[in-house]
Amino acid sequence: MANSDAANSYTTLWTNSLCRELERSGRAGQRLTMLFGGPYQSLPSFLRAGVRPGDRVYPVRAHRTRLHVLGVLEVADIVPYEIAGSALPDDDYMKLLDWRLLKTGWVTEVLVGPPGAPLSFDTVRPGRPPGTTDVPIPLGLRVYGATYPGKDR
Repeated sequence: MANSDAANSYTTLWTNSLCRELERSGRAGQRLTMLFGGPYQSLPSFLRAGVRPGDRVYPVRAHRTRLHVLGVLEVADIVPYEIAGSALPDDDYMKLLDWRLLKTGWVTEVLVGPPGAPLSFDTVRPGRPPGTTDVPIPLGLRVYGATYPGKDR
């Protein structure tokens, strides 16, 4: 019987234009501390996909026929966006402002976590996500942007 408390892995597709903007703003090498979710395919809901604290979310990019695993965020908390200002500690609220480039549409939720692996936009990572060893790339990518559970466990 599977342990229902086990952490899961998810992917979320970042567009090439978002990746270029993040690169231009000097985000390469920075550690991801938050992600934003919403009600649309362009910014899918992590809650609807079943993401919970303890799960990992891997932003990915499909570029020139290759899959790039850009980083990872281990989810510590999921906060409704409308109360994020009052619900997050000051340090996390400052991170929310710092990562506002990721807010690419109508935001309904904020995933917060400790700093993940450094973001890498141009390195193809066949077989393993950045900052890890012996961990396969999680499955579940839907190319139109939705986030679904991986099957890597």
